[in-house]
Amino acid sequence: MDGKKRSKKRKDCTQSTEISVECGVDRKSNKNRNRQKSIEGSGRNFIRRRQSTSNRRRNNNNIKQKSVEIVTKKIIHDPTVIGAIPCLPLFYQKIVEPVRDRHNFNACTVTCGWNINEIITKPTVLVIGPPESGKTSLINYLLREKEGYETYYDPIKDRKNCFTHLGYSEKIALSRLNEISASKIWPYNEINKYSRERNDYQIQMFQIKSPLLQEISFIDSPGIIDNIFKEGNNLEKYGFDPILRNLVMKVDLIFFVATDTFLTTKSTDIISFLSQHSKKTIFCLNKCDQFKNYESFASSRKRFSEYVTLYSRYGEPKILCTYFKGVMVNEQVQKNVHTENEALLRRIKNLPTSFKHQRISSLGTHIYLVIYCAFIQNELKKREKRGVFKPLTEEEKAQINKIILGLPNGEKFLKNQIEYIDRIVRYCGENKPIAYKADDIEALRSFSSKDFPYIQNIASSEPECLVKFLLPLADPNKEPELPVKEKKKIIKEIKIAFPQPDDEEEEDDDNKQMSKNIDPQTTDMVEGKKDSSKKETSKKIDGRGGKDNSEKRKEKFIKIDKDLIDSMMNGE
Repeated sequence: MDGKKRSKKRKDCTQSTEISVECGVDRKSNKNRNRQKSIEGSGRNFIRRRQSTSNRRRNNNNIKQKSVEIVTKKIIHDPTVIGAIPCLPLFYQKIVEPVRDRHNFNACTVTCGWNINEIITKPTVLVIGPPESGKTSLINYLLREKEGYETYYDPIKDRKNCFTHLGYSEKIALSRLNEISASKIWPYNEINKYSRERNDYQIQMFQIKSPLLQEISFIDSPGIIDNIFKEGNNLEKYGFDPILRNLVMKVDLIFFVATDTFLTTKSTDIISFLSQHSKKTIFCLNKCDQFKNYESFASSRKRFSEYVTLYSRYGEPKILCTYFKGVMVNEQVQKNVHTENEALLRRIKNLPTSFKHQRISSLGTHIYLVIYCAFIQNELKKREKRGVFKPLTEEEKAQINKIILGLPNGEKFLKNQIEYIDRIVRYCGENKPIAYKADDIEALRSFSSKDFPYIQNIASSEPECLVKFLLPLADPNKEPELPVKEKKKIIKEIKIAFPQPDDEEEEDDDNKQMSKNIDPQTTDMVEGKKDSSKKETSKKIDGRGGKDNSEKRKEKFIKIDKDLIDSMMNGE
């Protein structure tokens, strides 16, 4: 028994060793197979990785190319369909804002850029000048407010250092500082950040019910005193200076109102600054009703023109002699001043058309400044990488100027915007520069050289639009005559005549039946009576030679009143 058990154990051991050997061989073969697969798989995976990375690069390049093509070549909103001004906000958001915000343009130039409400707002007129020169009188004259807009609300007189933006509203409302900042619709909300505290220079919004304000808004400014407006490096960050500079760049028409006394002041920098915007600025020698003879008027006008022309460095000024209240004494002076008052009124009358060109031009200047700021910072960033921290040389500035000269009206921009260009160079040299993104800059350059001139051409081809409000006359002491409205003809009643059946035909039929039963002698008697009756009826004619009275009896009239006519016209 023991021998049998031992033999069985031996057999089991041999079988287990055979199985273990076979398992070991299988494991080795499986390992070899896995190694070969891993080698082959790693090679395939490497090829796949290379293919995937190359495909990703191609896709990224295609995406970049596509994004640039969409931005630069395709106009998203066609100006021929929605208008030149309404199409600009989308372009500004998609193309200009990324470059502006990346390079801190607002802090660089002490400006607040543009927003959607500023681009599409109604035409705006800015009135500036020395104290007691007639600025508010000009606005009241155009609004035809004899008592003055300031009489609507007494607190408006409390702060004489405020820029007052006049708008239309059914209810009288005055907003200042925090109240005005909460209004997202107000176009000059960003400018409010330059306002100072109470009893100092700030901007406020005053809304009244005046018809002209539905079409045009006005900004009445505080009086300009000596040395309040500064040029060069002595720029203030808050108050009168930055508020005025931002408003001048964004309004559509500027009236600089002054008198003879302005010739003795030291505020010459303001004339030089306004000459950069000569196309939308008019210098008014006001209160010409004070001249008692033509000689004094002519000499004063000559001195005022020479003074303004002397300090206008960037363009030829437009000068008018005006008066908005008072009585003219000299007829020759009156004739000349009334002619120039009419020129001023024509400018206001055509403002809904001309403001488009001014606003697009102002926005174009802003875009060029953004491009210039980006190239200056990019050049400074390159120098920083090379370890050079010196300011830009004149040769390097000339290279950037060549880029601007390649854009439409680039030469005119470099000539008129020297002050802002110097400010950009100075600020970028004092702060850390940022390199530009090539795609964003290329899109902005393409837009300013191709799409922007196209939008300008569309604006010039749009139909003319005039002010509907009845403006005052050249003589402020006379009221314009209201246009006579044509009276509408109203139908109060309609008469309809319906013809009735002829009675004579019925009588003839009856007579024919009677004649059959009567002898010939009696028939002759009847016919004789008929003839005599016809003769009598023919004699009964209306005195006007009109219709027979017998015919009138044969017509029936129906009257339709006004209420029934209105219901029929309305389809009820």
